[in-house]
Amino acid sequence: MFLNYEQEVDLYLNLSSKGEIPLKFSYIEQGAQNWNKYMEKSIGQADSTYKIEHKLLQTRYLEYFTKIYKGKTIDLLDIGCGEGTPALNLISKLLVQDIKVKYLPIDISKQLLQTASDKIRTNYPDIEIEEIEIDFEDVNLSKKTSLSEQVRLWCFFGNTLGNFSDPQRILRNFSMAMAEDDYLIIGNGIFNNVHKSQWINYYYDKGCEKLASFVPNIYGLDNKISTYEVEWSDQFKQIEMSLVLNQNTSINIAEKNINLKNGEKILIARSAKHRDSDLFQMYSQAGFRVDTFVTNQERTYSLSLLQTNRGR
Repeated sequence: MFLNYEQEVDLYLNLSSKGEIPLKFSYIEQGAQNWNKYMEKSIGQADSTYKIEHKLLQTRYLEYFTKIYKGKTIDLLDIGCGEGTPALNLISKLLVQDIKVKYLPIDISKQLLQTASDKIRTNYPDIEIEEIEIDFEDVNLSKKTSLSEQVRLWCFFGNTLGNFSDPQRILRNFSMAMAEDDYLIIGNGIFNNVHKSQWINYYYDKGCEKLASFVPNIYGLDNKISTYEVEWSDQFKQIEMSLVLNQNTSINIAEKNINLKNGEKILIARSAKHRDSDLFQMYSQAGFRVDTFVTNQERTYSLSLLQTNRGR
């Protein structure tokens, strides 16, 4: 099986106790190809998260980074690096401003780490690269990221925080790994009643379905016995992607059977959209202070620049 035993246990516990298959496993092995294709399509869409983030970085943050980093060498820690395009765009802008970069991609997927590293190396052969293969949801980042003589800029792009059931836990992990001079730039979707139907249509995209359904399909939960469904949860302020079973079935994970019933709904991905006030509260409770907070004109997406409360 493409997951190791510890990952299978994690999958078993989530499915058996919460009725959920964590999206993070969909980026491993062949699943990485699904993400690469999804990103390739997103790069060409004017309203994609990638394009919104790229514009906000270019118009609102480049001057700021130039001011604090010009003439220095920084460690760029790319958390959940994916295939590396967002980091490549940022690195290209930093280098032009006389800011040298060491690139440290962080991801659960060995395949995506390789893709991201190759993309950076192809464009900038002289950049030093250090890959960090970890599940940052479950592994203490401070034990896997060594302190450096350089200042460190942590990046968490793509509304990835919205994928997790406990975003507070993710943020605390970041906070505990950061030094007082480090910055974290993080992208988040913003809750907006007007755009709920648009989000639902967006996540019915075949690329989203293929990515989110990758792990369930491997374990036998395919479209022959289930239907892909996207809906908005008012309770949790998130898009929920699920598989609804149309028959009873049993699957084996980590050498244990799980019996699933006809009509049962299995959550296979989420994308939470937070209010500004909720984001600020989460940041504060995780030990961060907000240096800068910007949104796109439609107020559907934000970029936050954070430091720990220990920072200046």
